[in-house]
Amino acid sequence: MNIATILTGSRDHDLNIKLAWTKPLSKLGHKVFIIGRTVHPDIICMYDEPYKQYSLQTQQDMEKWLGLSFKFISSLDYRGFNKRNCSDIKKEEDVNQYLTFLTIWFQDFYIKNKIQAIAIQMESFPWNLMAYYVAKKMKIPVVNIVSSRFPKKGMMFGDNGFEFISEWNNGPDPDWNTITSFYQDKGFLSFKGVGLLSYWNPQNMLNNLSKALHYVKTRRTMIMSHPYEKIALLPLWTEIDRAIWATIRGLFSRFFYKQPLKEEYFYYSLHMDLDADILEPFTSQVGLVQSISRCLPIGVKLYIKPHPAHLGVDVRLSDLYHLSKLPNVRIIHPLVSPIKLMNECISVITLNSTTGFEALILNRPLISLGHDFYCHPIFCYLVRDWGELPSVISQVYKERKPKASEEVIKIFAKYIYKNTIFTQGAIYYAEDPLTKEDGEKVAFALDKILHKI
Repeated sequence: MNIATILTGSRDHDLNIKLAWTKPLSKLGHKVFIIGRTVHPDIICMYDEPYKQYSLQTQQDMEKWLGLSFKFISSLDYRGFNKRNCSDIKKEEDVNQYLTFLTIWFQDFYIKNKIQAIAIQMESFPWNLMAYYVAKKMKIPVVNIVSSRFPKKGMMFGDNGFEFISEWNNGPDPDWNTITSFYQDKGFLSFKGVGLLSYWNPQNMLNNLSKALHYVKTRRTMIMSHPYEKIALLPLWTEIDRAIWATIRGLFSRFFYKQPLKEEYFYYSLHMDLDADILEPFTSQVGLVQSISRCLPIGVKLYIKPHPAHLGVDVRLSDLYHLSKLPNVRIIHPLVSPIKLMNECISVITLNSTTGFEALILNRPLISLGHDFYCHPIFCYLVRDWGELPSVISQVYKERKPKASEEVIKIFAKYIYKNTIFTQGAIYYAEDPLTKEDGEKVAFALDKILHKI
């Protein structure tokens, strides 16, 4: 089959991760195209044609063809869009020109190379999003590659966003004790450093200064060659601004954190604020928590916990302040074990968090407002109309039992485990790349999925 994948960034480590599985996949008889924004022997460069300006009519035609607003797609890019005041640092004309170019480029590329499927890591960058949305519009099957939902390095494959898991393993089911062994209450999570705070580590500052100067020089050069890079590579100050605010939040957010008490509560795990929330783009987590708090019975609390990966430095202090003022909401320290909180809560409430899948394995009642792979009425109390939320919370509070039987959950969890690839390296991090053996495992699974397609 003719398969396309796309580099999330232009850095070498992303290409090395892609090459780890595309090379063995090619040996299995597939023709794999790696799409990127730079010139390299292993990459199909998007900027293979001279820059051109598109008329307003062409922009409107491409937007109509795609069936999605260009403004919506740009709003998914967390680097430049402020969800709270709906403002974008990117100029609308530049956005429309770039997305028009990407729409036409991917159309032509998919047709010219007879692409039969794309394998992609869903990210919130415009070139990544357009590769996905154009493929969906052209009815080209999409295999979505995501990190494992188990507390163990690996990856899974899904389609239609990530609503369904792709099956590739016909082997025996795993042992249930093996799965549950991952979910032991350790009291507190380990702290290995927060990415947003690492900028100010004295050992890193000199190296970061060198990287910053290189970024500025590279951006200037790229824009001179390809003006579309004004949207792809945002000004350095956007990253510096994030780092400064992360530091401020790291210093003051701790004053809002509390420890669990012996009381009745529902549990909601906050998404990282940097997430594009592609499947739930219109959901404000602050608004969601406020809505849930209005639906709680007398004497019942809502425990919320920032994502441990960033220790809450991604959550605005103003949001923490407003949430802390809700009398029935308690903000729990990010390093408190979610297993402990789930084991003792009335019910878990989630959008598209790994917490929801973990709640099922722990046999806890689950209320879902999202579209993740476990968000199905068989497994959870699924809320599709916000007007149903008060009655659903009341029902779960009264019945206090999971939607599905323990046996049904076991079958589902074993299926997910069996179709997860466990690896030595990771699909996102340069310091922990996929090994040769990892790449062969990924290629083996993708080959099985692609044959079904």
